Amino acid sequence: MSQSLADRVGAHGGLSPTEERLARVLIEDHAFCAFASAGEIAARVQAHASALVRLAHKLGYQGVPELRAEIRGELLRRTRTDELVRRRLDDTGGGSVLDRLVEREIAALAELPTHLGQDALDRAAARLLAAPRVFVLAEGTAEALARHATRRLRRAGLMTVQLQPDPRSVAEAGALLRAPDAVLCFALREVPASVQSLCAQARAQQAAGMLIADLAGVLMHPAPDHLLAAPRGSELESGTLTVPMAILNALILTVAAQGAPATFDNYRTYAELRDAARGSGRTAR
Repeated sequence: MSQSLADRVGAHGGLSPTEERLARVLIEDHAFCAFASAGEIAARVQAHASALVRLAHKLGYQGVPELRAEIRGELLRRTRTDELVRRRLDDTGGGSVLDRLVEREIAALAELPTHLGQDALDRAAARLLAAPRVFVLAEGTAEALARHATRRLRRAGLMTVQLQPDPRSVAEAGALLRAPDAVLCFALREVPASVQSLCAQARAQQAAGMLIADLAGVLMHPAPDHLLAAPRGSELESGTLTVPMAILNALILTVAAQGAPATFDNYRTYAELRDAARGSGRTAR
């Protein structure tokens, strides 16, 4: 098992006073350090960013990005679902739960463009359109996103298959993967082993691996070919699907725009067949 940040600090006996103060900040304020820049963290102890770089190397990290990834991972592992709900309720201050929830969702959505650019969506959409088959996978809460993605992409004319998150289904799909297929996966709070396995098989077969995620996405190693990720607000409070759903809908709309006029023809055919099926059902009754 890899050492935690605290274990590394405790095992190192040659830290300078400045480095010791930095280490204390890193250990005691995970929520701040998980997202702050090297300069912002160093400023907490009136030090230069280079001091944090030196500390990261002393502790065995390749640099500050790897150190920050470790902090984010520890932050996610330490935050349980019951704590998230309690923090959300405490945050209302006895006021309207709905009002405060809407405020948080709006704030998280407003931050989304700073974490994800249209160019990343363009590249992912182009790859989906080039794929003969798209395998979709998610576990737990994120399965709602997978169902939405499967249906919407099918309506756009893509051959889309939603996988069950069990080892046999994932293994069967992985054995079928060939270039230029694509896999579209989802991860919230952690990257499931099934998602890691499918993306690894996609990489081995030169198929495209895509991941829509929150903070968990940046912790996935090796990274997928296309990472569409953004925080769902504060990772100490996150729990809704608003941000990843917005990413997914933006991707679907980008697919529709890039694939037009064929995608619009497919949408029209779908609507006609749906309406015909509804009419047949009413007649039969």
